[in-house]
Amino acid sequence: TPYDWSRAMSDFSVRHSGNRSVKYIGSSIDQWYGSEQIQIDPQKEYKLSSWIKTENISTNDGVNIFVQMFDEKGTSLSWLLINEGKKIIKTGGTQDWTQYTANLSGFKQKTARIRWLL
Repeated sequence: TPYDWSRAMSDFSVRHSGNRSVKYIGSSIDQWYGSEQIQIDPQKEYKLSSWIKTENISTNDGVNIFVQMFDEKGTSLSWLLINEGKKIIKTGGTQDWTQYTANLSGFKQKTARIRWLL
């Protein structure tokens, strides 16, 4: 089920830095966790940075981050495509905390907000 918030929780014992991390337990490719919509200027470039730790993910791209674009009314415009794909960041397997970064640009002209989805 998309946006299954019941599977996301604060984890105070396993974290990269700070007080906590977000722990997401999933068993299906159809489950998502997403941010609120974030206001942007479509003419600017943004840097997305995320620390990700994985455990027992069956594929090397079982964890992905996507970016969705919205107009000022909140209507979805499309996915942001980087290198001709919508997976901005992808990883999987078992790994300790690893930092991933991506430069985000090339937004549709009417983009007013974006949301990232894991």
